[in-house]
Amino acid sequence: MYAQLARPEQELLELEKQFVRLRFINMANVDVGKFEFDFDTTFAVMVLNKDGQVISRYGGRDATSPESFITLPSLQKALERSLELHEKAQKGEVELPKALKSRAAESYPFIAKVAARCVHCHDVASAQALEIFDSPTFSLKEDIWIHPEPISLGLDLDPDDGVTLRKVLGMAKEAGLAQGDRILSVNDVPVSTYTDIQYQLHRLPTDTKSVKVTVKGKNPMTLKLEAYWKHSDITWRRLGIRLSPSAGFGGSPLSTEEKMALELPKDGFATKVSFLNFPKPEGTRLEEGDVIFSVNGVEKSELTQHAALYINLVHQLGEVVQLGLLRNGKRQIVSLKVTKAPLADERVMDSDSRMGNKGGMMRGGMGRGGMRGGMGRGGMRGGRGERDMPAEESEAPQ
Repeated sequence: MYAQLARPEQELLELEKQFVRLRFINMANVDVGKFEFDFDTTFAVMVLNKDGQVISRYGGRDATSPESFITLPSLQKALERSLELHEKAQKGEVELPKALKSRAAESYPFIAKVAARCVHCHDVASAQALEIFDSPTFSLKEDIWIHPEPISLGLDLDPDDGVTLRKVLGMAKEAGLAQGDRILSVNDVPVSTYTDIQYQLHRLPTDTKSVKVTVKGKNPMTLKLEAYWKHSDITWRRLGIRLSPSAGFGGSPLSTEEKMALELPKDGFATKVSFLNFPKPEGTRLEEGDVIFSVNGVEKSELTQHAALYINLVHQLGEVVQLGLLRNGKRQIVSLKVTKAPLADERVMDSDSRMGNKGGMMRGGMGRGGMRGGMGRGGMRGGRGERDMPAEESEAPQ
């Protein structure tokens, strides 16, 4: 994949020329209010018009991989659709969301005190998480569900397209959506990418009861949202890593097929332990590769299917919990003491580095050199020309 990305197709390079390309290599002094995206992602592109209105966002992901929805075909389609949407907006055929409120990255205390001059995107993610935690109205079970995955609503999207359904499940199927449908808008906001859809879901309150989805060639459909519709795996996010109390381990829930192979309930816990996203607790009896299927005898919860996240949500700091796990095909019980999360003044390494990712979209692919400086984190705006922008020069489009 990386080798392919290092030599983008000529068609995509020509498409780039229809934009003024800005690359932000440091989030210091960047307007993270107007340039708002999922700061836990590895690679992000924003397309804005001259008035600072966001036409599209690109670069979202799910819990499985930093590059789940980042492909050359989907990037090309995102840019083509952005140009089409920009033209329609100029003609008054569609209405773009109003420009977002400005906010300097340094306005977050974490960045001002900890990250200093070299501000990574994941530092912004940490700063946003800590601000959520510090809110006087913060609710652990309500306020942590950021950038939910569209699959939670049954929207299984084609990674090479971003807005076309390759499969329809659950709430989406009940609403009448079908395989092959191309989503045009969510709650009347135009969408061109997977990230656009994810962002619109992110902006909805947790207690939202329904969402309107418009697909090409059909009347708008209403998805009736079930309880906990926003709940998805956030353990890989900076917010998830910083949740306190902490389970002290990372890991990924097994697929339905993997659970069935291990004779575990398909709707229950089955988290394969990894210490890649957390410091390994001293003296722990857990081992990498263990599959946790119960916490104090509880094998499933409507809150989450992730055992570590369940501990975050239900158990208290210092509490000792009994974990049921599979190790080498044998069941056993292991004790675990609930620990503290990283301190507020401590930087957290990004998940790609913790997973040993030597390349990545920004490092070896579409970052410096790969896309000739045009497709880095930050923004793009309609027009022609190209310019890399260090943080001290960068600003939202006027």
